[in-house]
Amino acid sequence: MILALSFMFTACVDSVPEIFEIQSEAIVSDTIEVGPEGGVKTIMVASSSDEWIASVQVPWITVSPANGRGDVECKVIVDSALAVTSRETKVWIENQRTSERKEF
Repeated sequence: MILALSFMFTACVDSVPEIFEIQSEAIVSDTIEVGPEGGVKTIMVASSSDEWIASVQVPWITVSPANGRGDVECKVIVDSALAVTSRETKVWIENQRTSERKEF
């Protein structure tokens, strides 16, 4: 009887799939590099059927679309710089159902 109960509980446990992922040839080691002239990089947000939202902390980067549901191709748009100095920030995509966050 105990063996049957333990089998029943282990049989009900599913592996938890990754909620979503960000795919792009532009992302290398969680980094996108763009020169001072600015540019556009494409990323793919793969998110089963959950809603997600993109966030940035600076006005010189835009993610379009900035939110969606399911698998969506997004553009990361970086404005040109006035000076040839290095700029860094984080962009993150957050699953609205689970609050899981991916940063690059």
